[in-house]
Formats: sequence, C-alpha cells, structure tokens
Amino acid sequence: MNPVTALLNQVRPMSKELEAAIEKAFEPKTVRKNKSILKEGQYSKELWYLAKGIAHSSIQFADEEKETTTRIMMSNYFIVSVLSYYRGTPAAEYIETLTDCELYCLSRENQLKLQEDFPEFNYHIAKIYEQYICNVSLRELMLRHPKAEHRYEFFVKAYGKIANEIPTKYAASFAGMSRSTFSDLKNGSYNSSGKK
Repeated sequence: MNPVTALLNQVRPMSKELEAAIEKAFEPKTVRKNKSILKEGQYSKELWYLAKGIAHSSIQFADEEKETTTRIMMSNYFIVSVLSYYRGTPAAEYIETLTDCELYCLSRENQLKLQEDFPEFNYHIAKIYEQYICNVSLRELMLRHPKAEHRYEFFVKAYGKIANEIPTKYAASFAGMSRSTFSDLKNGSYNSSGKK
C-alpha cells in the first residue's frame, strides 16, 4: 500500500476497488534536493502528494530581483499549482524541493476519472482542498501581524518541526521579513526598535 492510499484511508476508509485505482493512479517519483517540480510558465498537469521531504513555492515579479516564498510544504502535504492545474493556465510560480523528496503524482486526467468512477473519492478530494486552503489561510494570518517577532513566533509554531531544515532566505521571505531580521529573531539578538 502506498502512502497516499494509507493517508486517504485515515481520512475515510475506502472501498477495495478505490484503493486499487488509487494505487494505480498515483505514480511514485523521487526528486533530489534543490530541483524544480514546476517552473514559471509551465502548465501544471499533476498534483503531488509529498510523502517525504520539504518543498517551497515562490514567485518573482518582473520588476524585482528577489523571489518571494509563498508556501512551504512538508511531509504529508499535497502540492498543487492551483490556477495552472485547475484552469489550464501557465504557472505563475516555481515549485522547488528543499530536501530530497518522495512524491506521488496524480494527473488531472486521472483525478477526474477517479471522481467519475468512484463518487466516494469526491470526499477525499474535498479534504485535499481543505488542507490547501487552511495552509494558505495560515500564511495570510501570519502576514497580518505588524511586528516581525509575532510573525516569527507564528512561523515557529506552524513549522517548528522542520524550521531548521528550511534555508533562512526562504523562511524569512515566507514570514515577510529580511534575512537579517529572521536570523536575529532566531538567535535571540533582535532589537524591535530597529527593524521590521
């Protein structure tokens, strides 16, 4: 049984027929550290279950030199470039591994076939959407904090288990602050009167 089947069975037990179809539909893939899963401008035709590892997504605006990390994904997360995957538009983001990653890939075509052939699978798809929406909402809440120390505390609370594995430049960008501020907060030398 692959990790996707095991996870979805925990969400809600599946019929043996659906289990077998999921085992066939989700294809395993290993991606090495610092490799692209999706590049800006490509069409995303798959969603990925991250069985093991850490990845991040980022955007880079034409008039800015640096990229902005928009999501950090860890083990047991589903990864998807939403607009590209569901609307068939070119991706506006990069998705890249931060560690070696074990992925299970589901094509859009296979997702729709599973939903058509197994109506029970729609419940599991709804839970995948729910996870994605909750993760996006968490970052939005974090960025609403006006003070850097509050954003840092929020980040540590949400990502504490893997915080040391995320390079500072991505963690700081994700938390909406400079690398130096993030580093100062991490080592306890931050002076709130000087930086945001």
